[in-house]
Amino acid sequence: MQTDLGLAYVFITHDLAVVRQVTDRVYVLKDGAIVEHAATEKVLDDPQHPYTRRLIGSIPHVESMTRR
Repeated sequence: MQTDLGLAYVFITHDLAVVRQVTDRVYVLKDGAIVEHAATEKVLDDPQHPYTRRLIGSIPHVESMTRR
């Protein structure tokens, strides 16, 4: 639909799993400033900014949840 109609969406979330599923590009903001932006896969798989790394590092993993 985006391509057919020439639409763009701004999707604001902290849910990085959803970001990976629904976006082509991602902009990471800290204190209202863009600290990193690129194709979604690049940012999530190879984050360059320390804040982006901390965000990704804060995602709970199934392994850590099952150790309780």
